[in-house]
Amino acid sequence: MKIKLIFIIILFLSLPNGNSKTQSKNNMKKEYINKIKKQLEESSFKKQEINVNSIVVRIYPPLLKIAQKENGYASKYPNYKAHNKTTKCIGAWQIRSCYMNFLGYPNVTYEKFIKNPNIFPPKDQLRAVLKLHRDYKKQLGLYFYKYVGKEICGIKITTDNIIYACHLAGPSNVIAFLESNGEYNPNDGASSIKDFLVL
Repeated sequence: MKIKLIFIIILFLSLPNGNSKTQSKNNMKKEYINKIKKQLEESSFKKQEINVNSIVVRIYPPLLKIAQKENGYASKYPNYKAHNKTTKCIGAWQIRSCYMNFLGYPNVTYEKFIKNPNIFPPKDQLRAVLKLHRDYKKQLGLYFYKYVGKEICGIKITTDNIIYACHLAGPSNVIAFLESNGEYNPNDGASSIKDFLVL
């Protein structure tokens, strides 16, 4: 009797349920995302192996918002050839050229990029901005736990919008904004920290 009962239980557990197809699709999506992320971390993958716009739209929509805002919402996709003479920022995410050495691109300068944007192609720009944002998270550290979920100036603080703000003003200014409850809100002439928090 016990053996029959155990057999029935095993048979029941092995039957496909209504969520199996959904779970399978989710697993396939996760595998695809992990594969692409792994490729982005490797320096050896070829340009033709990856469609950067597709990756940004499907996997990193927050980065698409930042790129669109940096480009003044002039186009649907990131402008990988953009540059700013005043701030010396380059590429779709307007990364300061002085960060290039830290990000692993010592040969990329503002002057070289203007002459030949291909020295910092889209795949490298994406890899660089992801590395930059990981560094922001490290610098902010415990401030994530302290402020995520709270409201400042009527805006709910999330992990993502803190990173957006760091992209504009840097971690130290974002920390000052958080600690002052929004009273310290520097502006780069076009956007303030608060503006990036509502992206």
